[in-house]
Amino acid sequence: MLDLHAPHRGPALCLNASRAAITALELGVPAQTIREGISGYRGVSRRMELRHSRNGVLMLDDYAHNPAQITELARALRGYYPGRRLIAVFEPRQHRRIAMFTAEFGQALATFDACLLLPISPGLGDEHYGQHASLGPLADAARSHGQLRVVTCAGYDAAAERLTGMIRAGDVVVSFGTGSPYLVLDRLAAAASAAS
Repeated sequence: MLDLHAPHRGPALCLNASRAAITALELGVPAQTIREGISGYRGVSRRMELRHSRNGVLMLDDYAHNPAQITELARALRGYYPGRRLIAVFEPRQHRRIAMFTAEFGQALATFDACLLLPISPGLGDEHYGQHASLGPLADAARSHGQLRVVTCAGYDAAAERLTGMIRAGDVVVSFGTGSPYLVLDRLAAAASAAS
C-alpha cells in the first residue's frame, strides 16, 4: 500500500494523483520517489488555485464554467472547508450557453451561500443569442433554489467593492468562469493591503 499526501485541492486533482501513482508503480518507480513527487506538486493554474489569504478569508480561483463543474467545485469546497461560508464570483461565458442552460446554472450557483455575477463574456454564436440572455434571469434562477444572496456587478472593480462589504473572517471566496474573474480577488486583496 502506498500512502499519499497530495497538498493540492480538488477531487479531480486527487484522482489524477492516484492514477499517476498507480501508473508509476506499474512502471517500477520507487514508492518513495512517487511520494516525494506527489507531495511536492503544487497544482495547476485556475484549479482551486489559492490566490490570496487575508484576515481569515481564503480567496481561490477555478476554471469551472458549466453547471456540472460549478456543482462539483462547490461540493469539493464544502468538503475541504466545512461550516465556512462560500461566496462565488462567477463570470459567465457565451450568451448562447446562458440562454440555453439558465435553469441549470441557477441550480449550480445555488450551492453557494452568496454569488456575485459578472457581465456575460461574449462567445461563439452570440450574434443570435445576445438579446436572449442577461444576468437578471440567471440571478432569478439561482435565487429560486434557496436563500442565496445574488448580486449582479458591472465589472471587476464593482465586484471587488461589493465583496469588501460582504466578506468576513472564515469566508471562502472563489472566482470561476472562463474569463479573468480572479481579477476581482486581486483587486480585493490589493485594496485590503492598501487599507492596512
